Amino acid sequence: MLRAERLSVEVHGRVIVRDVDLVVSGGEVLYVVGPNGSGKTTLLRGLAGYPGYREASGRVVFCGEDITGTTADYRVSKGLALAHQIPPKLSGLRTRDLLTYIAKRFGRSVDVNEVAKLLDIGHLM
Repeated sequence: MLRAERLSVEVHGRVIVRDVDLVVSGGEVLYVVGPNGSGKTTLLRGLAGYPGYREASGRVVFCGEDITGTTADYRVSKGLALAHQIPPKLSGLRTRDLLTYIAKRFGRSVDVNEVAKLLDIGHLM
């Protein structure tokens, strides 16, 4: 479960998102919608611990652990990451390795090529 409690996120010293309460249970899919500039991306990047995005106040709890103030690398190691509509360019991380890691994390044995096909991301393999 992912939980944000009165979370405010700042970028370059400026608070963009204020006092958000959010609970996402395991197995749920979350869609964040709103007009351009409303703070959707800032909220998600703050939850994921992206560099340059900081919890100004509040806390983030993932699977029962308070991960407030931890790095994006740490959060990914615990299983918290973002999936983008337009994938970012990540050097050193292959899509195949990411899919394999996710499958193992959830105790699944899958054909990553089949998963890529189902997700229509075969071109990224």
